[in-house]
Amino acid sequence: MTTSKDSRVLSVVHPNCCGLDVHKKVIAACMILIDEFGNETTLIEEFGTFTDALEDLRNWLLEHDCPIVATESTGKKNSTVSYKGR
Repeated sequence: MTTSKDSRVLSVVHPNCCGLDVHKKVIAACMILIDEFGNETTLIEEFGTFTDALEDLRNWLLEHDCPIVATESTGKKNSTVSYKGR
């Protein structure tokens, strides 16, 4: 059996990233931010799926300087979500 002093389940690959769970009427967003001292902050928001809400989502991602976004969705709903950074 191998033991490790690191108790984290996952290791950090990207210090600022966001996961999106895309539904028909709502997008749930969970962002993880890690500062220069290794302190982790988790932000959770919900956004609608119409254009104005998608623009709010984009602005939220840019506001927090989040360059990595991963989406999860069943079916074709995620085709309406695309992200272009600055």
